[in-house]
Formats: sequence, structure tokens, C-alpha cells
Amino acid sequence: EYISYIISNKCGNSKK
Repeated sequence: EYISYIISNKCGNSKK
């Protein structure tokens, strides 16, 4: 889901 992507991005884990 895009939500998981946003959360991961906030954690500085934008590996997608």
C-alpha cells in the first residue's frame, strides 16, 4: 500500500 511507502519514507527507508 502507498501508506506503507509513506511511513517507510518518514523513517528514512525510501528504498522502493
